[in-house]
Amino acid sequence: MPWLELLVPALVLLTATPCVAVAYIYARSANEAWGGSLLAFLAAAAGVSLLTVLGIFLRASGLVDSFALYFAVWNLSFLALALASWFALRTALLAVASAATRLVRSLFGLGTAVAYLVTLAIALRGASDLYFPYIGGTYAATSFYLFGCLGSALALVLRRRENLSRENRGTLRRFLRVVPPLGAVFFLDELCRATKAIALPWPPLLPLAPLVLYAFAGFELARRMRRSRNELPAEASALSREELALSVARGCGASPLTLREREVLVELLGGGSNAEIADRLGISPNTVKNHIYSIFQKTGAGSRKELFLFALRGTSAFPSREAGN
Repeated sequence: MPWLELLVPALVLLTATPCVAVAYIYARSANEAWGGSLLAFLAAAAGVSLLTVLGIFLRASGLVDSFALYFAVWNLSFLALALASWFALRTALLAVASAATRLVRSLFGLGTAVAYLVTLAIALRGASDLYFPYIGGTYAATSFYLFGCLGSALALVLRRRENLSRENRGTLRRFLRVVPPLGAVFFLDELCRATKAIALPWPPLLPLAPLVLYAFAGFELARRMRRSRNELPAEASALSREELALSVARGCGASPLTLREREVLVELLGGGSNAEIADRLGISPNTVKNHIYSIFQKTGAGSRKELFLFALRGTSAFPSREAGN
């Protein structure tokens, strides 16, 4: 049984690896405010799977039989889980153009502390709970904690969905069709096991939830990158970068672009990557990323494609609503 338990977390880890790689590429290229937080969330969730694999391997191999070591691994797993939960909330906040207020941070910290103390009490009551990653009260408690955080993030997005970009609204619709129904099944399965209301056979379904999450996130990010390469506005090719940049600058109104931001904008509208822009302007890629983030904030654009559309609104190439009526 111990070696068989390695199958699910190892499979999750294998699934997480390409997804995290795609998220890393997307976070570097798209410059969307929530990209970095999404990457951190996926990486922290992958860390939970990695630590789970480590704990099962140590127990199954018999190389080390130390309660202190297992307890340390378990604490690191909870820390990674808490980080994943926090970055899930932060991603949701950034996606709806909001910020983590002191109240949000305080509520999250309080909820995390309560979840840790409850899980710790369950673990110390029966040390075997530390050794079985998918069986026992500790797994149920941390699972309910994670469900609560992810549910709060989803509720936040739904409440402020009018602030989402058009592309993010499409992602939200697809997410609601796929993930919550499966999440409800996983949640009920774990609830029945935790309360022992129904005797269910091994294995539990909840460990499969990360597979769904990584598959969905990887598909969406790959889809966005493909569309950003293939579906840039055709009208942009007929206009110079300087014309588009001037259109963007005029549209910023009360938040004018700085001289350096205009220089970055000209290169950005030419399709240059962060590294290429940094090389042409003689600045660091991180500085370029900060300038692009500032440009997105001032224009309200959520991606490079939206920035093109913002620029085209101020040129004759963008079809007006009156023309379309």
